[in-house]
Amino acid sequence: MKKPFTVLTILAAALLTAADYYQLPKVKLVHDGWGLQYQGVPAGAKPDRKFQMSTEYIKNNVEMLEKSIPGSGIIIRFITDAAKCEGTPVNINACFGGRKLKYEYFKDDIANLKSTKFKKFTDNFLGLTVSPGNVDWFDDKGWETVCHNHKIAARVAKESGLVGMKFDIEEYHKNTMWQFKPEKGKSLAETHAKIRQRGQEFGKAIFGEFPDMEMLCYWWISLTRHKNDQARPEEAEYMVAPFVNGIYDVLPPSVKIHDGDESCAYRANDEVEFYHLAIDVKKHFLRFIDPKNLAKYRAQTFVAPGIYVDPHFAEKFNYWNNQLLPDLEKLGGVQLLKRNLINAMEVADKYVWMWHERYVWYPSHHPSKPINISSVAPAVTAELDLIASQDQLAEVKKIIAAKKLNNIIYNSTYDKMPEKGQKIPGFGEWHGAKNQGTFARKEINGNAVVAAKDVINGCIYQSRPVKPGQMYLARCTAWNITPGSTVKASFSVKWKRNFVRQGKPFNDRFADYLNKQYLFHRQGDKPETVEFVVTVPENAEFLELMLGVTGGKGQEIYFDNVELFKIMD
Repeated sequence: MKKPFTVLTILAAALLTAADYYQLPKVKLVHDGWGLQYQGVPAGAKPDRKFQMSTEYIKNNVEMLEKSIPGSGIIIRFITDAAKCEGTPVNINACFGGRKLKYEYFKDDIANLKSTKFKKFTDNFLGLTVSPGNVDWFDDKGWETVCHNHKIAARVAKESGLVGMKFDIEEYHKNTMWQFKPEKGKSLAETHAKIRQRGQEFGKAIFGEFPDMEMLCYWWISLTRHKNDQARPEEAEYMVAPFVNGIYDVLPPSVKIHDGDESCAYRANDEVEFYHLAIDVKKHFLRFIDPKNLAKYRAQTFVAPGIYVDPHFAEKFNYWNNQLLPDLEKLGGVQLLKRNLINAMEVADKYVWMWHERYVWYPSHHPSKPINISSVAPAVTAELDLIASQDQLAEVKKIIAAKKLNNIIYNSTYDKMPEKGQKIPGFGEWHGAKNQGTFARKEINGNAVVAAKDVINGCIYQSRPVKPGQMYLARCTAWNITPGSTVKASFSVKWKRNFVRQGKPFNDRFADYLNKQYLFHRQGDKPETVEFVVTVPENAEFLELMLGVTGGKGQEIYFDNVELFKIMD
């Protein structure tokens, strides 16, 4: 009886199509900062904190906001007028305190967002912090209020059509809720136990209303590591770990938590540093997780790096500018910001977020008299939007058509006739061993192509000088690949850099994990065109396009129209 079951299992597996396999989510860029806390400048008005961003303003100005701000979402705070809140205004961003909120306070905000015609901003979050954070862990009545408020906040976020909540657990001003206070008369063990209980209560409150939320956390368990890098978890006097474990105790399987590791993310300045940040979240922070929650943590906790915008543009150097040296001086703020976004998106699971203060994306009325980024870097908004685009290939093709960009590959249509000793002008040729087939120019119905005949393991290639951070579209067509055969025809982009070895110049390929290779389908004489976008990685000096064949004995495969367009510097 086992044999038929085994056969059926194998057949079922063989029937899987591309749609049956896991599809990586596209990484989305979300924005937050002072500029999103204050609305645009009314005519003749002076900077004043009374001009706080409202959901009504978002509704009426969504087209301008989406045009001005790169990315796929923003953090929204509900700031409700006193007249709607029994005489005292409410900022839902600071509901971690003793005032008990009512759902009715936010009905107009919910209606505004439900009727806002979002197009680009598909992933918006309700902004929350642990402010004012003045409720004692052992105050049952106070914690009943905290949980009540967040239960309402979660309901409001859900009903407003937001994807989840941004929960910033960092303490501000006089808020010291995460610090152990022996003067309260409770032991460290008692405090840990009570805080874990509060985490459970908090989790039940928000997940009960919004069981499939995205929870974007600028800090998460990362805040424990920052304060207690060498601490034993059971001895840590910084109280984040028990609260987080309490939340995992009650975490539904449909909730996703995104750890921004803010401090390390703001300091990350190259590819390696972003990878280390991801390793921390995936591995090193596990030592603060109860083993009972390990499976939940691994399955439902994701990397979501943040980028602090201001240091990339500020003229005067300060603490945060210094974190970006020497690359800030070497590349300049615009190039470094683009590179940091590229690296952050490489390691992020679903979200990257940007925080900005005195440099803003639209005409904010913040009292600090912010500077609009477009005035110091006119092209950067469009470039960041392109980097973070959810359909990058389509956007790139629009740019090629609009700007009428030229293909930079020499002899891309193979019209150049070979001279003596040449095979295909402009292209190098490589074979794994001698006498393993040929690449030659051939005319088919008056159209020049490259014919790969009897190639067992070989390629033709052309290299172009590039700089890190540049974006290109690569494209090629191939056909005459025999259906049912084992032959593989491929189109690849690989990276090279110069070395000096034994006193002689030498260049070679590197960073194989950054290369891109696409295999053409085996569909006979039906031409197939492959196209994809690549961004030049750090340290690369040459982009090498390769047209390759393996297992082509007895086959003749045709390549045509190899193209390369530079989209962004």
